[in-house]
Amino acid sequence: MAADTGVPLQPYGLRRDRRDLFALLPWPLDQLDHGTESAGHLLVLGLGLVLLREMKKNGELKGAEQGIQMIQTTVKVSGMACSMCEAHINDTIRGAFPVEKVSSSHSKGETVILSKEPLDEKAQPAAIDATGYKAGEICTETYVKRGLFSFLKK
Repeated sequence: MAADTGVPLQPYGLRRDRRDLFALLPWPLDQLDHGTESAGHLLVLGLGLVLLREMKKNGELKGAEQGIQMIQTTVKVSGMACSMCEAHINDTIRGAFPVEKVSSSHSKGETVILSKEPLDEKAQPAAIDATGYKAGEICTETYVKRGLFSFLKK
């Protein structure tokens, strides 16, 4: 905790007092109406941006800028005819494997799975076949999950 401010700054690698953080804001505090709720939100947003800038300066955001390495598994599935079929496959995959994201397409006849770890290639067809659909070819490749504004970075 910072001295007499009650603001936990140590997890962010900062050794600053809260008053020093206010000095880093891009606008003077006396321009804010402290009685309104929106001013409080604006202040929190500004402090968050300051903390992110400090973390970037300290080199703590390198992993976030490069993206998160994940595994993308594409499974060909036959027998899907509608969006309810897609939802049935998605729910089955989510229940059987530790996945981050699943999306199925009956028009493409495939299910795309994003996970942090490689999935068992023998268990995938068994889980899909148990739902009444037929699993086909399985293709696995690495996938880099990028942040929302990654297109702005060089």
